[in-house]
Amino acid sequence: MLLTFRAKLVAIVATAGFAQLLMIFASAVIAARVEKQLDAVQRHYLPKIDLEPRLDATFERLWRGFEDAVAAHDAEALTATRLVHATFLDQLDAARGAIDPAAATRLKDAFEDYDHAAYDVSRRLLGDETGEAMVGAIAAMQAKQTRAQEVLREATAFDRRELSAAFVEATRAESSAKWYRLSIGLGCLIAVIGLSAWLGRDVLRSVDDLAVGLRRFGTGDFSHPVRVAGHDELADVARRANQMATSLERLGREHKRAEEKFRALLESAPDAMVIAGRDGRIALVNAETEKLFGYRRSDLVGAEAEVLLPERLRRRDGSNGADYFRDASAHAGGAPVELYGRRQNGAEFPIEISVSPIETDEGTLVSSAIRDITERKRIEAALKLSNRELEAFSYSVAHDLRAPLRAINGYAIALTEDFGDKLGGDARGYLDRIAASAERMGHLIDALLSLARVSRANMKREPVDLTHLARATIAQLRTIEPARVVEFIAADDLRTNGDSQLLRALLENLLGNAWKFTSKQAAAQIVFGCERPDSMAPVFYVRDNGAGFDMAYAEKLFAPFQRLHTSDEFPGTGIGLATVRRIVERHGGRIWAEGSTGNGAVFHFTFVDAKEAE
Repeated sequence: MLLTFRAKLVAIVATAGFAQLLMIFASAVIAARVEKQLDAVQRHYLPKIDLEPRLDATFERLWRGFEDAVAAHDAEALTATRLVHATFLDQLDAARGAIDPAAATRLKDAFEDYDHAAYDVSRRLLGDETGEAMVGAIAAMQAKQTRAQEVLREATAFDRRELSAAFVEATRAESSAKWYRLSIGLGCLIAVIGLSAWLGRDVLRSVDDLAVGLRRFGTGDFSHPVRVAGHDELADVARRANQMATSLERLGREHKRAEEKFRALLESAPDAMVIAGRDGRIALVNAETEKLFGYRRSDLVGAEAEVLLPERLRRRDGSNGADYFRDASAHAGGAPVELYGRRQNGAEFPIEISVSPIETDEGTLVSSAIRDITERKRIEAALKLSNRELEAFSYSVAHDLRAPLRAINGYAIALTEDFGDKLGGDARGYLDRIAASAERMGHLIDALLSLARVSRANMKREPVDLTHLARATIAQLRTIEPARVVEFIAADDLRTNGDSQLLRALLENLLGNAWKFTSKQAAAQIVFGCERPDSMAPVFYVRDNGAGFDMAYAEKLFAPFQRLHTSDEFPGTGIGLATVRRIVERHGGRIWAEGSTGNGAVFHFTFVDAKEAE
């Protein structure tokens, strides 16, 4: 007949009297302590092992559901996301015992906040809503999605050291239980030597096996499970411990596979990858790093990452290139930075470096992707030289054409003045056409020379008041055509850093175009303003309600001599917008246009603090 642990104790108490009652009480308290400790581990830690993957998978299903509904333009698919939403909240509610209540509340609030924003954005996109408000809503939704994912990771963070400490505590409790039982058993040994020896043999073996197993688990060794003997409470505790050990062993295998996958990806990267600790020492490199810098891997691992930089860039005052290997937080997410690398043989070469942080159990590491840009620099230098030669050639040709063109125009005028009464109607018409064509050619040459001067002129960066330049340009246009009634609206205090003369030419061309293409409007309006004025790269714009253009030909707007309207409709040379684009590019920025035929146009442009794009 199989007896439970409690049945055995009752038998001893029945035989030993008061002494055995004491043993039952003490053993029950100790067993409850052990069980409570392991139950706490099971309730608090075990559910947390796979909680993050489950919640993260459900969260991913939700936002992919929103994306699929929008991509398929399917309202029913959007409604189906409510089931995923309810599943996530059910999973979160079921895991309340494994997550700190405050963290669970934050996670729920962040999740609901994102879900509401994503559902609203998806609904609006299904309704074909566009515009700046829609762009802002999408950006806000993405920020809330990132926030929800961050809160999810924080709330479900799993610290294996706490679990190990809990197992150690359980081991200590079990060790104490063993010694208490032995002491009480010795006190009862005189009275119940035979019965206690027979009934206590299996109990002591189970306790010993459990203590040894828990001690082994506490050190991280899950290779051998605790032996389970019988069907009593200790056997149940042993089974629970084995279940937790199996889960932790599986987690360890997954972690190892993830690490192996990470190393494989690192080796397959096309760039040189250098992973360093916060102390600046290299922890890991790939084969491309050996190939690029000429070092062996064994020479780099453990060495200062600064060995890959020239002496002049190495850390001296904490403000140079070596900081990229130490602190990713200041540079993560930004544009790659161009520096110089140093090979083992001392040769220097240009590199491009991008950094990002990697969070590990041992702390934050800095991952650096390094690319050799020697060939790119050579091509850029050749391209700059070619551009300068082309600009010089264009300037020279345009300048040399002016003399013969003036001669053609002069002879045509002389023929008209001296022999006009002797020429027939057709001949006079031909001479007028020659003179008009020569005059137009002169305007084209002047425009070419202007474009060449924009490309060749030295730039002087200084603070520029764009609002003042715009208002002065409109005042000049009104002086030329005082009969025109044009409503001009300019935002106050629009400023930037750049060359004042070039920026004046930019606004003269853009506002002049707006003035010209609104000439057939009864209520003409021109607006000069700014989007995101407080950002690092504000976007300026010139908007009008004039003739507009077909967006299918938007790319032709900024090419020299490309016009979307005939000279009979609107006069011009086709050089103005090409000049505008060149001015913007020389300031390191970009320009683009939007419009529709008959509904006006808007030209957006932005500047970036950068070296001259010569």
